[in-house]
Amino acid sequence: MAISKSSNSTISHLTREEANQYEVDHEAFFTITDKNGYNYYRVDIPNTDISKLTKIIEECEYIENESWNAGQNFFDYFKKCNLLTYIVDNNKIIGFQLFSSCCFLNPPKKT
Repeated sequence: MAISKSSNSTISHLTREEANQYEVDHEAFFTITDKNGYNYYRVDIPNTDISKLTKIIEECEYIENESWNAGQNFFDYFKKCNLLTYIVDNNKIIGFQLFSSCCFLNPPKKT
C-alpha cells in the first residue's frame, strides 16, 4: 500500500493529537478478538457506509504518513480495497491492514 504526502491528503495537516480528538465508535464494527488489551476490528468496506469510516480512515492515513512516503493518495487506495482490519489500544488506532480480493465469475474447477 502506498500514498503520497500531498495536499489531497485528508489528514496530512493534522498532528497526532488533533487526529486523536475525534470520537470513533469502534464497537459499530465486528470485534475479532480482545487479546492482551488490544481490540481487533474488521470492516467490509464495500458494504459499509463510507461516512461512518471517516475518522477511522483519517487515523489509518496518519499512521501511513508516519510510516513511509507512498505512491498514491491514501483515500483513493482505500476505496479500491475490500477489507480493513485495524487494532485499537486505549481508544486509538495503532495499526491496520487493507486487503483487496479478486472475484472469479467462473472460478477454476479443482482437479
